[in-house]
Parts: sequence; C-alpha cells; structure tokens
Amino acid sequence: MSGFVYADRGQNSLFASNNAECPMKKLLRFLSIVLLLAVAALFLERPAYAYADPGTGLLAIQAVGSALVATGWYLRQKIFALLHRGSSSKPESAAKSDEGSAGQ
Repeated sequence: MSGFVYADRGQNSLFASNNAECPMKKLLRFLSIVLLLAVAALFLERPAYAYADPGTGLLAIQAVGSALVATGWYLRQKIFALLHRGSSSKPESAAKSDEGSAGQ
C-alpha cells in the first residue's frame, strides 16, 4: 500500500510518488508519455479522404517560421548573453560613449 498516493498527504499531482523526484525525471517521464501517445496516433491513423490545396504546405511552413522568429525575439537577451559570455558586460555602444565622455 505504500505505492498509493493519498490526498491527506498533500500530494495531488498526477505523477506524485512517496519519494521526492527531481524535476528532470518528471520531465523525462512526461516526454516519454507524450512520445508514446504520438507513436500510437501514427500507428492508428486512417485515411482522411480530404483535399488539401497546394497553399496548405506553405501555410504550415509560414507558421513554423513565425514561431521560430517569435521564440528568438522573446529569448533575444538570453541568446545575446549566451553568445557574448566571454566579452565585457557592456555593449559596444555603451563602452564607446563612456570612452568619449572620459576624454573630455
């Protein structure tokens, strides 16, 4: 009976267990379930008997491209910090303006 999760213990998560799991294990368990469901959906597919016009593929490519650009725009500061890890903390424009004001 130790494997069951009781509500009075304060564990009401779907993947709760008696011992505390690290977040990475929970993520891997979740991703494995999602992968299993995706594979099951692929094996259980049926013919659609529908028409998809030629613009549908371009629309899908546009949606994926837009999602990538939006993600890059949202994470631009983290990407900049990752690419400029070894350089000084000030951007070039701020460093040049400091040098110009120090010379006066």
